[in-house]
Amino acid sequence: MRQFILLFFAFFISYNAFTQCTPDASLTHSGLFPNILPDGKVGVAYNQTITFQFPSDTTISPFGSVHIDSIIIQSVTGFPASFTKDCNAVACKYYGTSLRGCMKIAGTPTTADTGTKKLVIIIIAKLKLAGQPVPFPVTDSSLSFKVLSSGVGLSRGQAQTYSFGIEQITPNPFTDKTVVSLTTSKTEKATLAIRDILGKEVYNHEVACKPGLNNFTIDTESFKAGYYLLSVISPSGVITKKITKR
Repeated sequence: MRQFILLFFAFFISYNAFTQCTPDASLTHSGLFPNILPDGKVGVAYNQTITFQFPSDTTISPFGSVHIDSIIIQSVTGFPASFTKDCNAVACKYYGTSLRGCMKIAGTPTTADTGTKKLVIIIIAKLKLAGQPVPFPVTDSSLSFKVLSSGVGLSRGQAQTYSFGIEQITPNPFTDKTVVSLTTSKTEKATLAIRDILGKEVYNHEVACKPGLNNFTIDTESFKAGYYLLSVISPSGVITKKITKR
């Protein structure tokens, strides 16, 4: 009986170690969410859950249509050294037809952590090719947050406020082209970058923005049908939106 009780508690502790977060049940498409992480503040505990989802079948060049047997979150870097990362699965490894999971990053920033923290997430997808599992590494660096000094108030408790924004993306879903409308309060350069659901960049173009509304046409005729993430990157920050090719 004593051995059973010890085994039970060992299982309970192990189970709790891998249930530190709960995936967002409303997530219906692939990617990492939320697109924008809240700011942190020196001396204030930071706790953020990131949900991710990958399809079990997709198209990857040069393999064509492939089945994804599993994914593993191999590493996450870029956050303060004192922060920890916990997944809701053992070894951050996920199987099944819906490769959905979450990880929680938590810690208390110090003065040395002040500034922008850009997360670099390395994911290993196991592709099933000719009946054999083949590792396929993917790097995602779309998520970031700021650590503000203790004397500054949190300007974004739930969302980042930037000096530029995406007014609209028309059409979306699209076929051979789409127009991205950006608004900005100052003259600045920005980069339009598009990644597929596995993080591979399929488009990257620098644009010059002027104060007011700016329209940029993207030729998407060569894109394969599916979901993509469009990121607008400028000195003011990063905004990411989901787009779809029919």
